[in-house]
Amino acid sequence: MAGEVLSWTDDPFQVMALFNVVMIVAGFFLDSASAIIVLSPLLQPIAAQVGVDPVHFGVITLINFSVGMITPPVGLNLFVAMAISKMSLQEVFKACLPLIGLMLLALIIITYVPWLSTWLPSLIY
Repeated sequence: MAGEVLSWTDDPFQVMALFNVVMIVAGFFLDSASAIIVLSPLLQPIAAQVGVDPVHFGVITLINFSVGMITPPVGLNLFVAMAISKMSLQEVFKACLPLIGLMLLALIIITYVPWLSTWLPSLIY
């Protein structure tokens, strides 16, 4: 799989954009734990080959699956919010749309500005 992805491009930014799309789509259908167990062993070696820091990759992975937890069709957190607020799924999703947009903006910024996710750990290690 690594050879196939790297035959398309070896640019870290393009590889991470591809990973973001794959993880967001996986987050639509899988809960976070399952998606991490399935995708991390497949994607992390490729990320390491193009020079992406493991901490940075982990942060991007978590943000992607956080977005997946509040987007249909599975969106487990939508059902929790629906039960707590006594609102319909459509009302809850409509209320979450601005937050989803902000999370996607944060994902783009963190993906392409790596020091945002590696600065604090670099102080410790």
